[in-house]
Amino acid sequence: MTQLNPTSAPRALLLPLVLGALSAHASAGDLYVDDDLMEYPNAGYTSIQDAVDNASSGDNIYVYPGTYTGTGAEVVKVDKEINLIAETSLGEVIIDGQGWRRCLTALGRDADTTTGFIGISNFTLLNGLAQFGQALNSEHGGGIYAEGFVSIQSCKISSCHSQGNGGGLAIFNPSLYGGTTNPTGNDSHPYTLVMAPAIVVENCLSDGEGGGIWNWESYLWLECAYIQQNDAYGRGGGIAAHHWYTDNGATMLIRAHSTDLPTEIWGNASKGDGGGIFCEGSKGLLWLEKVEIVGNRALAGDGGGACLFNARAMYRDVMVAHNDADQGISGGHGGGIAARASSISHNYFDTSLTLLENTADSGGGGIYAKASELKLGAAQLEGNQTLGKGGGMAIISCTAFALEGCTFLENIGRVAGGLYLKNTYGTLRDSSVLYNQGFFNGGMNGAGVAVDGGSAELVISGTNFWQNTKKHYLEGNGGVVTDGLGNLVQP
Repeated sequence: MTQLNPTSAPRALLLPLVLGALSAHASAGDLYVDDDLMEYPNAGYTSIQDAVDNASSGDNIYVYPGTYTGTGAEVVKVDKEINLIAETSLGEVIIDGQGWRRCLTALGRDADTTTGFIGISNFTLLNGLAQFGQALNSEHGGGIYAEGFVSIQSCKISSCHSQGNGGGLAIFNPSLYGGTTNPTGNDSHPYTLVMAPAIVVENCLSDGEGGGIWNWESYLWLECAYIQQNDAYGRGGGIAAHHWYTDNGATMLIRAHSTDLPTEIWGNASKGDGGGIFCEGSKGLLWLEKVEIVGNRALAGDGGGACLFNARAMYRDVMVAHNDADQGISGGHGGGIAARASSISHNYFDTSLTLLENTADSGGGGIYAKASELKLGAAQLEGNQTLGKGGGMAIISCTAFALEGCTFLENIGRVAGGLYLKNTYGTLRDSSVLYNQGFFNGGMNGAGVAVDGGSAELVISGTNFWQNTKKHYLEGNGGVVTDGLGNLVQP
C-alpha cells in the first residue's frame, strides 16, 4: 500500500477510489434480503447473516427495510470482501443488537496486501453490546468492530455500549498481535484501513476508552462525520486514538469534499483526558481539517475538547468552542486543547484555528501545552477562562513555541488573562492582545502576557497590546509582566 501523508496525491485520491469501487462492484453477483418479504417478495433471504454466508467475494447484498436481529456474539459477521447495501428508499434498515450482542463484525484482509474491501453502507446500528469473554476482542466495538480494509459509508451507530473500548466503533490492527504481516510488531503500514464518510456515532458508551470511536494502530478516515453525545469512563469521550507502533497510522478528520460540510465532535464526555478527542503515540498523525470540536467535557482530566499525549497533530480550519476541563483529583488543564510532549502545527496559507469560550479549572483556558512544540498561525483565542494561569493559553517548558497572526481577546485567568509562558523560549509576531483580564489580587499578574521564570523568553514584534487589566485593580499595565529573571525582548 502506498505510504500516505497529509499532502500526498494518493491520500487525496484514496477516498474517491474507494467509493467508486463500491459502485463498480455492481457487475458482481447480487443477493437480496428482506426480513418480512414485504418490500421485496422475491428476496432470497430473510436473514443478513444467511446471505453473507452464501455470498462470494465481490458480491453485493441488498438489504430491504426492517429490523434485523441475531443470536450469537454479533448480529452480522462479515469475513469476505462483499458489499452490504441498505436499500433505504422505502424505510430504515436497522441492525439491532437488542442490548445483548455486537451489531456487526467486519474482518477484512490486510490493507497492505489487498485492494479489495468490505463495504457497509446506509445502515442504522442500534443497541449493540460488546462483552468480554465471547471471542477475541469481543469487548470492543459495541456497534461495529473492524479489522483490515473496510468502508463504512452513511451509517448511523447509536445507543451502543462496549465493556472494553469503542462504544460505537472499534478499529483494530491485529498484525501487532501474532504477526499477520510483521512478526516483529512494527508494521510499516497499517493492517487496518477504515474509510468512514458521512457516518454518525451518537449516544454510545465505553467502559474503557473511545466512547464513540476507538482507533488502535490503524488508519481511520472520517469525512463529514458526526461524533456526538458519547461517553467514556476512560479517555476520549468522542474518539480515542493510539499510534505508538505503526508508522503510517492516522486519525483523519476531514470536511466533505463535495459540500465543504465539517466533521463535528460535540457534546461528548470522558472521565479521563480528552472530552472530545484523545490521541497518543508519535508514529501516527491526528489530522484536523474543517473540524468543529464543541461542547465536550473532560470530567477529571486534561483537554476538554482534545488531549494529545506524545502525539503529532496538524490542523487547517478548526473551531474549538465551549469545551470544559474539570480538575477532579487531577487534571483540569486545557479547556479547549491540552498537549503534553506533543506537537501541533499547520502547513497551509489559509489556516485558521478558533478557540472560543473554553474553560479549564487548572490552567490554559484555551490551550495548555507542556514539553511540546507549537507552531500556530491565525489562531483566535476569545473568551476563554481558567482558575489557574493563562486564560487564553498556558505554555510550560515547551521546546518550540511560535505564534503568528494570532489574537488574544477577552480571555480571563488568575495569572495572565491572555498568554502565560514559563521555562520556554518563544515568539509572538504580528498579533493582538486585547481586553484580557487577570484576577489574582497581588504579586505577578500580567493581564495580557506573563513571562515567568529565569529560562523564559518571549520575543515580541508587530504586536498590539490594548486595555489588558487586573480585574480587581483595573489599572492597565501595558499588557506584559515579567517575573524573576525572565527576559522580555520587545523591539
